[in-house]
Amino acid sequence: MDEWRLLQWDEDRPKEDDRFENHLSDAALYAWRESRHYASVPREVEPEVGSEEYYKRLSDRHEKQLLDKLEHGEGSLWWESIRH
Repeated sequence: MDEWRLLQWDEDRPKEDDRFENHLSDAALYAWRESRHYASVPREVEPEVGSEEYYKRLSDRHEKQLLDKLEHGEGSLWWESIRH
């Protein structure tokens, strides 16, 4: 914290002023950049091809795509094409 209080930028601001130590500040910055585990999102494991879960996901994705198309006015339901 003491180093951060003293550390200054050059007047044209491309980097820190060379007259001041910045080793601890840099170390804190590097540690912060590498410690992003709090923001990680676990990867979803795809089911084995041919398994029951695989076909369920495939069916669910297909259904969602069709419903999305219908919501946006694209396409129609199969029974709407039947003439009476």
